[in-house]
Amino acid sequence: MDMRQNYSKMNKNIYIKKINTVGDYAVWLVDGALVRKEINENFVKCADNNQSSFVPKNEFWIDEDLDPKEYRYFIDRFIYEQGLFDSGKNYAEADKKADEFEKKERKNSKEFRQISKSNPDKKDLLEKIKKKIIKKFSGEIKVWLVDGNLVRSFFLLDYCEGGHDLVYPFIPKNEIWIENVLKTQERKFIILHELHERYLMSRGKSYKNSHIGATEVEDYYRENPKEDLEARIKEEMEKNK
Repeated sequence: MDMRQNYSKMNKNIYIKKINTVGDYAVWLVDGALVRKEINENFVKCADNNQSSFVPKNEFWIDEDLDPKEYRYFIDRFIYEQGLFDSGKNYAEADKKADEFEKKERKNSKEFRQISKSNPDKKDLLEKIKKKIIKKFSGEIKVWLVDGNLVRSFFLLDYCEGGHDLVYPFIPKNEIWIENVLKTQERKFIILHELHERYLMSRGKSYKNSHIGATEVEDYYRENPKEDLEARIKEEMEKNK
């Protein structure tokens, strides 16, 4: 039984759909929320075995909770990176060059060029990125649904799922950003993570330690679905005042 069959047995819904074949690799859309719950909470955006050992060899995973127009960026980057590995580059070297490749490809996209042309000083960019405020979980700290594709294209390739103002300088003061493509329940886990992480950082803890603490809290609620997740989010909202 191969690793994919093992994962399928663990939860048959992890594999959503095979969308491409790249050489010897199968490109799969997977349920990222289930991967984070059942296998590894650090899975975000996409990965292969070089990045994440839990991904079977000869497979490339893309989280289905992403804008479909980004799939090509991730697949093209993967192909480019594999070529670098074949030429003898180590992971760090290949990752750096692949970043440059992806940035260039994003900048050449029609969407990027149109936004850059209509907003050369980028002053209206935040208005395009920020889609809707989540009033239920917003207090002194505003929680916004955002276009993650635009965040990655204009600000930071490594942005994924969520973030807040104490980590990312491009996020306005007292704001948390959550990708609008995430499922409703998945948004709640990420909101909890970001609120708790932000609270710890506001009390002087390092990002690294705060992230570890927030991940532990997030994992607890993923693994204990009977716990009141929304009540804990409300607690974290109060702590962030």
